[in-house]
Amino acid sequence: MDLARYTALFLADGRDHLTRATGHLLEWERDLAARGPVDELFRAFHSLKGGAATMGFDQITAVAHHAEHLLEAVRRRELSGSPAIVGLLLRAVDALDQGLEPATRGIAIPDADLLAEAIARVTSTSRSVAPDAIREPAAERRTAEFPAMRSVRIDPARLDELLQLAGELVVTRTRLGGVAADLGDAELDQVSSRLDSLVRALHAGVLRARLAPATELFGRFPRLVRDLAATLGRTVRLESRGDDVELDRSVIEALVEPLIHLVRNAVDHGIEPAVERLAAGKSAQGELLLIAERRRDWIVIRLSDDGRGIDRAAVSQRARELGLPAPQEAELDDEALIGLLARPGFTLKREVTSVSGRGVGMDAVMTTVRGLGGRLECHSFPGAGTVFEITVPLTTAIQRVLLVGIGDERYAIPSRLIREAAFPGRSGAGELGLGSRFQFRGRDLPLVDLAPHTGDGSEVSRDRRPVLLLEWDDRQGAVAVDTLLGQHDVLIERIEAPRDMPEWVTGATILADGQPAFVLDPTALF
Repeated sequence: MDLARYTALFLADGRDHLTRATGHLLEWERDLAARGPVDELFRAFHSLKGGAATMGFDQITAVAHHAEHLLEAVRRRELSGSPAIVGLLLRAVDALDQGLEPATRGIAIPDADLLAEAIARVTSTSRSVAPDAIREPAAERRTAEFPAMRSVRIDPARLDELLQLAGELVVTRTRLGGVAADLGDAELDQVSSRLDSLVRALHAGVLRARLAPATELFGRFPRLVRDLAATLGRTVRLESRGDDVELDRSVIEALVEPLIHLVRNAVDHGIEPAVERLAAGKSAQGELLLIAERRRDWIVIRLSDDGRGIDRAAVSQRARELGLPAPQEAELDDEALIGLLARPGFTLKREVTSVSGRGVGMDAVMTTVRGLGGRLECHSFPGAGTVFEITVPLTTAIQRVLLVGIGDERYAIPSRLIREAAFPGRSGAGELGLGSRFQFRGRDLPLVDLAPHTGDGSEVSRDRRPVLLLEWDDRQGAVAVDTLLGQHDVLIERIEAPRDMPEWVTGATILADGQPAFVLDPTALF
């Protein structure tokens, strides 16, 4: 028997059961008279107990067994739901979550035995009732029946390996296409074309297998909000929308820490204490909203709160105290605001607490988002709340890029950013205006010349250089390059950028000829 295989399956199932248990406990806490969450909790602990017993993990089996009995007592109305019971079961979920993996290596779970005993004591206080004294209504029994689902668990590492191989196949296919074109062999060209179609289908299939619903990201935060609010003495409700929007698992993993920081900031800095909220005419309970939506090849994650908003005057003053260049409050628009908040070491907190104050969070958020090829925006309204918006690519692996030449170097720009290319001087192709502007079809667009930024000298006449028209969200801009070298599918490698790496350099790739090239996000220059 391959125990390693079954252990990995148990861990995957166990984590899934515990994640669902956390969500149902928080749902039950909001309405202690509800039966649905209790039934779902019973199933989660029952399934966890069965898996643990099969594998011989006695501590996990014992805790899950006693939790199952406690929930059965609640279902039979021998016990009433209470905050104390919810809190005890949350402690059990935490202990099991932290001890699940060590238990598979024979390491005891701290306090597991004490938790099992504590749960058993609560259950023993319930009044004994005959098993058939209370029966569930037939309608409720029917809701417990689930349709058969065809699914299979795949180790994420195997998906990563498949994606890597598919990516290398894409690059190889591109090189083969170039060879076929050079040789001019009709049969080879036909085979290359067929291979191109198959590789594209294979790559798309692997990417689809890597997609996961946003609920896998959002599901982590209700518990975080609950515990933070309790620590700070506030009442906060978190609502999520767009849970079924799918994005790459690697993007989900990368966004966990940034969103944790933004959520903590919203609860700590944004949501006011109940007294202050009531005085401002708000409800005592603060509201957080997490939304996911897809815009073509982009995923937008939006976190909003209905708190006090960001004090721009305080931000401006604090920046000057820290020796940072900062405009006056009246000139501190949203773009300048996020620029200051994301400066390394910046914090409005003058004392470090267990929640915030170290000045490293927003900087890390910005770095992570830009590393994904995305953007972070902030919109804050005095007395009405703050909105943080993260926009990232649907996937960060294989991307369609336009290769451009600047001086003697080649760079890759994601095709999703490019609306079209224009050639100044040609009829109807736009004109270079004075300074950094580009007039095109009645629009006056900001223009950035990439040559000075990359450090590559341009020998091409200014009025003969191609201009790329960029479009992202509701913004537009233009960048000038020396030459256009065609579109290619490339495997993007994220790089550990040093502190002095420009924010518009988001990754690197190996081109079809084996030479490296940087991947640029020129929108960061606007």
